[in-house]
Amino acid sequence: MVLRLRYFVLLFLCMISPSISEQEIRFCSIGMGTYGISTAKIAIQKGFKMVAAFTRNSKHTKTAGELLGMEDDASLAFTVSGMRKLEKIIDETRPHFCIDATNSTLESVFSHLYRLISKQVHILTLCDEAVFPFTRFHWKQRQLAKTLDTLAKENNVVVLGGGFSDSVFMPVIPSMMASMIEFHGLRLSMPVNIDDADRAFAQAFGVGLTLDAFTEQIANSVSAAEYWPRAVVESIAAQIGYPVLEESGGGTIQLYTRRECYSVQNEVG
Repeated sequence: MVLRLRYFVLLFLCMISPSISEQEIRFCSIGMGTYGISTAKIAIQKGFKMVAAFTRNSKHTKTAGELLGMEDDASLAFTVSGMRKLEKIIDETRPHFCIDATNSTLESVFSHLYRLISKQVHILTLCDEAVFPFTRFHWKQRQLAKTLDTLAKENNVVVLGGGFSDSVFMPVIPSMMASMIEFHGLRLSMPVNIDDADRAFAQAFGVGLTLDAFTEQIANSVSAAEYWPRAVVESIAAQIGYPVLEESGGGTIQLYTRRECYSVQNEVG
């Protein structure tokens, strides 16, 4: 995961560097959880200066340096701020780009991405839905992306998006299809380590449930796929020009996910 984030950050920095003439490139972060801290560290290690940090759902009493494990760096002694101060702090610190490590849906990140673009701040977002927002089968994401795209072009801003989930599908599907004469279906498994996850994410995988409740509600459950698997499949189809997602008989392609969770018993003695 760390290597994936490192590649993602470096790709983004290569895209925005030609438009920045100053030697000191400043950045801010929105979301100071596991991914926000990891990406901020990578950017700092590459010589970029962190000037601000924001949080949406909680209040940090620690400084950015304390959260990053860099207490000795005096430049990181500022506190993490709430989103209501976003414009004020951006005007004061003038970051060139912002790392958004908050959520997986465009709807949830749209508001602060819009505010950042309006301030002419480049954006690196870990939003899963940003990998291919112009999907034909999801009208709302397409409209939100169109609004952000128009605003970004008006403000000469780069927005690079895509979460870690696309790294599972994008390399695998084209590689497998290129070696096949016929393609009928695909099943992928994605193990998830929730040791460092927040409470809501862990609860979605059954942490805290009784064994009976876990078995009934979570284990081996099958549901319609989330947006991002559909977006990844459609992005690949669009690139190779294969009409895999054309509507047929009034229906569309159907993707399903199976959440195969396993209960772990504590060892005693």
